[in-house]
Amino acid sequence: SAIDAFIVVSVLSFIIGLVFLVVLRFTIGICVWIAVVISVLMFFLGGAFIFVLSIQCSGAGILETGTQTAVAIVIAGSTAVSSTLSGEEVSEDCTGDCQDYRGI
Repeated sequence: SAIDAFIVVSVLSFIIGLVFLVVLRFTIGICVWIAVVISVLMFFLGGAFIFVLSIQCSGAGILETGTQTAVAIVIAGSTAVSSTLSGEEVSEDCTGDCQDYRGI
């Protein structure tokens, strides 16, 4: 009786293993691309998280800092685009009494 169970388990394991290998043969490309995309996404999210942490003030929460950083990035980007489209020159140079300052 024990040998019968051993034979049944062995045959089923062999069949399941073969089915797994056949399915793996056809889906390995998808699995690899999903792993690559997830890896790149995690590097991007990790970099964004570290960027937000690098400018976080003491006692401020991560969501509050993230919101402030996102707003600052949007404002800087829109200002850069609008100054480029309008032809204005934005310059943070300050020589002498700052007559050449053309900042925001």
